[in-house]
Amino acid sequence: MREIRHITITDPHDCCGCTACASACPRGSISMKENSEGFLYPEVDESTCVECGLCVRVCPVISQFPARRPLEVYAVKHSDGAVRDGSASGGAFPLLASAVLAEGGKVFGSRFDSNMEAVHDSAGTSEEAAAFIGSKYLQSRMEDCYGRVRSALREGLPVLFTGTPCQVAGLNHFLLGCAGKVPLDRLITVDLICHGAPSPGVWRRYLAEEVSSLEAKGYSGVTVDEVRFRDKEEGRAGWKGYNFKIFFSAADSSGAPCRHVLSEKGKAGNLFIRGFLADLYSRPSCYRCPAREFRSGSDLTIGDFWGIGDLRPDFDDDRGVSAVLVNTGKGRGFFSRLHCDRLEMTYADVLRRNRCLETSVAETDRRSSFFASAESVHDTIRRLL
Repeated sequence: MREIRHITITDPHDCCGCTACASACPRGSISMKENSEGFLYPEVDESTCVECGLCVRVCPVISQFPARRPLEVYAVKHSDGAVRDGSASGGAFPLLASAVLAEGGKVFGSRFDSNMEAVHDSAGTSEEAAAFIGSKYLQSRMEDCYGRVRSALREGLPVLFTGTPCQVAGLNHFLLGCAGKVPLDRLITVDLICHGAPSPGVWRRYLAEEVSSLEAKGYSGVTVDEVRFRDKEEGRAGWKGYNFKIFFSAADSSGAPCRHVLSEKGKAGNLFIRGFLADLYSRPSCYRCPAREFRSGSDLTIGDFWGIGDLRPDFDDDRGVSAVLVNTGKGRGFFSRLHCDRLEMTYADVLRRNRCLETSVAETDRRSSFFASAESVHDTIRRLL
């Protein structure tokens, strides 16, 4: 029997949902479909597929880059305190983004759409890029971003692409597999220190239950306007607090719309974050992550510099400190030109509180119990935790 040369997913652990296969398909024969757990997987239209094998060649799970170690490691704080207060940690992303935007480039990152679901998009101004600031504990929909990165590079624009390690790996494989030369000298890829990618479908149900709960408390016409997974209490100290907030509009007693906020403090305060940190609904590939150990090919890696207060208490004011790991010579050249408060640290300093840089999270029996449950998301998380 002739071998079929296209992506075929038989084990959900073998697909990270990066969309490299769908983006690379020259016939548009691959679409991303949501499964029962709320994750996107490729589906091939065999009636139009010509079995060119490109989708297989660009898959970052099938063809993995080698493991690496960073060249340099820094603890970083944005020099503008207001920018840092609005960021999840030390303001590393706006620092990098502003440098590319100042050169007339494009920045790619994850934002919330009108339904408060995470989607990747591009920005050409600092106002647009502001939507990418802040943690979003969801797997974002990539849609056509890989193709848009390729187009921007072919136009000669500087590009900053930020995403999870598997998303960056997917982009790098996609660009290397593209027909026709794609200039990569103006591309800076940045991945995040990633614990795992929670299910967008679970989040959708969770948020719907939150809205129903608010309506049961007497609010009418509830519309969610904004979600913050990591809020710093409007500039007050609280970087390590995991303050979760939902800003919503609802009618008051006279029927006029008013803005309200639902606030839950600490890791234990919000059920969705608790379930995420307990690995109840991460994507199956996260338990066998193909991009750990810097296999994404990223130029830089950014995240929270957990434990900096123990190592350098003089540098930690509880307003946020980022870890910036420099992985390539191109990343070193780019980062060295930026103005910020920085301390050179060691890789071991970051790794001791960010083991997920090298080790995938463990898949527990509670995960299958979660998805088998007929209860609400809130009740299921409470029961399992």
